This record gives sequence, structure tokens and C-alpha cells, in this order.
Amino acid sequence: METELYVKDKLYDIAYLGGENPLPFFSDEVQDLKVPVDESMNEEDIRYLGWDNGRKVLPYRMQDRYTRKMSRRKLKTVILENDHLRVEVLPQLGARVHSLYDKKEERELLFRNPYIRFGNLALRNAWFAGGIEWNIGQLGHSYFTCSSVYVARIHSWEDSVGIRIYEYERRKGLFWQVDLHLPMESRYLFCHIRIENTTGRELPMYWWTNIALPERKSTRVIAPAEEVIYMRSSTSGKRREKNYYDSYGYGKSRLPYIPSLDGKDATYPSNYDFSSEIYYQCQGVEMPWGAAIEGDGRGFIEISTKNFPVRKMFCFGMHQGGRHWKEFLSREGEAYIELQAGFGKTQQHSVPMKRGDVWEWTELFGSIKTDPKIAHSNDWGEVVHGVTNSLESTIKPTVLRSFNEQLSRYALFKPVEILHVGSGWGALEIERCKREGVVGRVPVSLNFPEDSMGKDEKPWLELLKSGILPRKNTNEVPDSWMVQSEWLPLLEKSLERERNWYSLLHYGVMLMENGDKVGARKVWEESIRLEASCWVFRNLGQLALRDNNTLLARTYLGKAWEKAVEDGILEPGIAEEYLEILNRCGMYDESLTVYENLPEEIKRLDRVRIVRARIAYEKDDFNTLEEILKGEFACIREGETELTDLWFGMWEKKLSARLGGIVTEAIREEVRRKYPPPKNIDFRKVSDIDRSMVREDYE
Repeated sequence: METELYVKDKLYDIAYLGGENPLPFFSDEVQDLKVPVDESMNEEDIRYLGWDNGRKVLPYRMQDRYTRKMSRRKLKTVILENDHLRVEVLPQLGARVHSLYDKKEERELLFRNPYIRFGNLALRNAWFAGGIEWNIGQLGHSYFTCSSVYVARIHSWEDSVGIRIYEYERRKGLFWQVDLHLPMESRYLFCHIRIENTTGRELPMYWWTNIALPERKSTRVIAPAEEVIYMRSSTSGKRREKNYYDSYGYGKSRLPYIPSLDGKDATYPSNYDFSSEIYYQCQGVEMPWGAAIEGDGRGFIEISTKNFPVRKMFCFGMHQGGRHWKEFLSREGEAYIELQAGFGKTQQHSVPMKRGDVWEWTELFGSIKTDPKIAHSNDWGEVVHGVTNSLESTIKPTVLRSFNEQLSRYALFKPVEILHVGSGWGALEIERCKREGVVGRVPVSLNFPEDSMGKDEKPWLELLKSGILPRKNTNEVPDSWMVQSEWLPLLEKSLERERNWYSLLHYGVMLMENGDKVGARKVWEESIRLEASCWVFRNLGQLALRDNNTLLARTYLGKAWEKAVEDGILEPGIAEEYLEILNRCGMYDESLTVYENLPEEIKRLDRVRIVRARIAYEKDDFNTLEEILKGEFACIREGETELTDLWFGMWEKKLSARLGGIVTEAIREEVRRKYPPPKNIDFRKVSDIDRSMVREDYE
């Protein structure tokens, strides 16, 4: 059959995503992190490590309003299909490749998540497991992973059709595109990715293609590397920190072993009793690849051109917390790993992208069959050689280079038809460039229709046209945030004509995100003098926290909540932040009073329930605490131990009360031995379980 491209509304079991949090979440003050390494890492290994690794969310808003409630709901699905493969893409969820089905072998090649459930693992909080995800620009899962992006029909080989996925990444000002091609007789899905730096400045760049695959006992992750960089803990053996990431760092080891696994083969995810990741260093390999091979020699393989060299294996681990994460993001009995591919030596390595640079490369995704004895040999050189031979019997490096050249030409053509519209920010940037006489900013291969601009973009479009940012009342939710430096002089000119509380709110956010904390404080204080608002009080509270002025932060956040109540806003984020600062100040009675006066819908929210649990713990109200800990929590952060800390702390208090009231190290040891936390609250990256407790009953 000829390659077909069509769109269907398909039913999925999906959780409620909810709306966005309107509060601005400011970037970390320190953006270049000092990441610990050991003596195995040389100077070249640590070059650019930690560069631009600080958390950044703005101008995007947090997606933290989801729940665990599932429903059967239709999602637009774009399908590309030939005789061998069927590819399903979800435009409303970052254009994730949700399914890659091998029609000849009659099997799904990816981990096709039966449930789309959200968890707090991405830059904007919400993330879901499964499929192939496109991650650009910043450490962490993409800003777009739970948002609509553009999907369009494009020309492909021999007058065939393909799919273009694209968007405008506002934080770094980058335009990116992913072209999916499925030639008529191909057993591989071809993916050509192109990023252009038209910002006029050098950027710290980041791209990782993230592929979720089924995890079985025999699964082995293989790549043509002699060495891996691995995430290490500061302790070894069975006893590790309760939170692995409190003291992580990097080391380098020869495959297939890493020191933290005590002699076990690091290429088998089933050998990990803690969450971990290893980075296969494939620099210099003519055609880098990563594969997950099962016991029968069948598996999945991802292949790329030479300029995309590093492969990563991530696993949640076989301990209770790791198993819980896998099932929490899907359903009971499900397990998966991630095979990733990127530029940097690790995900904490940013790579300099010079102004004017165009980066493009080709990846292939498909099935592989190899000799199982070789794929699972103890001789790592034999393993790599055997899988390489199996791969090159289907495609050679010279052939891939030729395909890449062809796909580079197709990447310059405009889309034939837009199948799904993403955001209007690309169209707004086009309008700004027109008015300011900027040329060459937007790649010719991308189409951002003017009518894609909606309510989020309209206030900024009005600023462009009239020179004034439309104001709002204090009891209205602020419009979308803008931090792009080119808009700063436009807003400053607006303030010369009309200086009001609302424009000053936005001006302060811009100044803050462009490194002027002092200026932000001044304009927010002016905003409050002109007209008090919960939004500005809240920002001043966050600024006080940055200055380690807890008492001032408590005052401002208290005023923010009082003003929110007065204006009838009752924003959950403001309530949560006020409760947290009261707890931090040890004001548990006051915190309980505020909690008890909250509307019931806010009391039911995850983060508010966790704050209430902390109050109960501090007041020795164990009945309330145990009742809260029986519940299910949707928005737990990756690696968070708050719930298990409360559980262990409660039992430490109970035991110490029987033995004189002092919590000793012996009591802590006894609690961890006798009172393991319930599965529903265990999200730890490592735990103190014995290896005998690791699940062995999976295929």
C-alpha cells in the first residue's frame, strides 16, 4: 500500500488535566549548577556540565491542576501508515508518538500507555509516560509535553506524505520542527529534526528524544559504547540515602558495569533497586544507535546520524517506590523504561548553539531481531558487534547519510496543510518582527496563521498595535506572562503613557526574569501603592523568600490571601503558599485556622492536604495524619519524600513515646525495618529495602 496519512478522533482512558496555575513561577537565581563528579571524569567530560541547568518556567504557566480521575475521552490522532508500520501522534499532547505498531510482527514497539495519567515530572509539572516525546531547550521534560503543538501534512518521498510537528519555544526564542516520514516499503519510521537559532545570540542548547519501552526481566539496553557516565550515590551497598538525588553526582565506568550496582550488569534495568540513569558515550560512532533487546533477541532500535551521539537508559528501579512510579503513571502490572538520545554527554550538559546555527539530524525508529545468545552475552564487545551486524544488514551508515541529505531538502518546504493548530505565539512573534523591521527570524518552513492568536496573545498584540497593554481589575486573573527581552522596551513605553498597577505587575515579572531583582521590587511596591492586588503581594512574598526574609514573606503572603478573599478570587496557589509559609514559621495553630476556613474544593487539593498532614504531624494528631496518608496524591514531585518522611516521623514519635520520648538512631532503624510505608505514598527514588523484597514475578 502507498503511505497513508489520516486523522481520527480516538477514545483514550485519560485523567483530568485541568487548567493552568496563573501565578508566575520565577527562575532559579543560580542557573549554572556545580554538579559533583568523581576522579573518573576528565576535563572534557565535565565541560558544560551544569551549564544553564537552573529551573525556568516563565513565560509558561504551571500545569498543576490535574487529578487522578479517569474518563474515556476522544483525542485527535494523526496516523501515518504503510504496509509495515502504523504511527499514531497526539497533537494535543505535545505531538507525542503514542504508538508505533509493527503490522508484520503484530506487536507494539513502544510502551503504549493504556492510561494517560499525569504526574509531576516536567518543567511545568504535568507529564505522562509512554511513546516518543520531543524535549527541547531546557533540562527536564518539555514545556509542550501536555500542550497542543502544530501538526501539518508535508511532502515526502516519491510524492508521498509525511507529518511536520513544530512550535515556537518562547523561553529561548527558538523555532523547532520534527518531520516524520514513512516511505512506502520502509520498516523504519524516519524522523528529521531541525532547529534554527535566529535569536542573534549564542544559546545553551538541549535536545533529548525520549522513548518509552516495555520493561521485562530479560530487557537489555545496548548501545555501541565502551563507557557510560552514570549517576552515582555518595554511599554504596544496600543502604542508601532515602532521597538519591540529595547527593547525586556523576562517574564514568567501562561497560557493562557501574560501581553502584555491586558487580551486577548495568545494562539490565531489572538489576536496579533504585532509580537511575546511565549515558552511553557513542561519540565517534558513524551511526549511533540504542536498542532494547528481549530474551528472544527481538526488540526496539533507535538509530541516528553521527552528530547525535549519546544514548541514555533510565529506569525507575525494582524497589517499592520505583514500582509505584511505573504503576502510578499507568496501571497495576505495567512497567516501562526509557531509551533516550541527545547531544550532551548527560542531560545536565548543555551544548553551545552559536547564533545563526542550524542543527539538523535524522533518527530512525523500528524493530530489530538479533541472535539472543549474542545479545545477552557476558562479553560486551561481542554484544555490540552482534547487534551492529544485525542492524547493518538492514541499513548502512552511507545509506542513512544519503537519506539525511534528502530529508534536509524536504525540511525547507512549507507544510501542505495544517492538521492541528498549536499556540499563537509564533504568529505574534512574526507580527512583532514585521513592525520592528526584523528579517530572517522565522524559518521559511513553518506556518503560523494570524488567526491562531487567541486570548493569551491578544493583550500583547494590542500592546504592539496601540502602544498600551490593556489593564485588568485586581479581581481578574492576569493575562499570560511575557519575559522575552525584546518586549521590555515596548512595555516601558506603555508605562510612559499610562502607569497602572497591572502594567507594573507585568513589568516587574519581566525585570525579575531578566535578572533585575531590585527593579522588580521597586515596580511591584509602586503597583501596590497605586492599587493593592493579591497578585503583586504574592510576588513580593516570593521575592522576600529569595532574600531569606521569612517574616516579610509571611506578611506579604498573608496580605495576598486576605486580598484574594476580599476580591473573591480564592486562588488555590496563593492559599497553598500562605499555608506553607505559616508551617515554615512554626505557626501551626494559625495554619490550621486558615485551612479550616478554606472552601472545600481547595481543602481537597493535593498540596493543601500535604500541608494539612504536616500540621497534624507537628501537633501529634496521628489520627488525622493517618487518615490523610490513606489517600491518593496526583501532584507528587519526582523524588519527593514528604509523605514517607511524615510516615516515618509519626512512627518514630510513637515508638519514642513508649521508650522515654527521645528519637534515637536505633528507633529510626527499627521504624524503617518494622514499619515500611504504604505503597500509595512511597515515591522514593531509593529505599532501605533488602534485595529479597525486589519484585521478581514479571516477564
